[in-house]
Amino acid sequence: MNDQTAYGACLALYRQGLSVPSDVSVIGFDDLPSSAYRLPPLSSVRQSIGELGDRSAHAVLQLIAGRRPRMDPPPVELVIRESTDRSGRKGRSDSNRAARLDTL
Repeated sequence: MNDQTAYGACLALYRQGLSVPSDVSVIGFDDLPSSAYRLPPLSSVRQSIGELGDRSAHAVLQLIAGRRPRMDPPPVELVIRESTDRSGRKGRSDSNRAARLDTL
């Protein structure tokens, strides 16, 4: 959903004895400034809120003028940090792992 939700997910995983990113990779959305300073630093999707605001304002002005607005979403960028494991290997395989995941 967003970076703050991802922070909570990381905490829940930690409390269940799972490691980010060894067991589960986590990615947020928003790329909040604090995401670079979390432990581990959170991978996130960056989208320009300023550009989104500009496009939204333009769409409102088109509506006021009686025109149907066309609003294309601004470009996004995936910022990879240490909360994602890019090695392609699977997490640890103990028998309790599935049970812990079910309790999240």
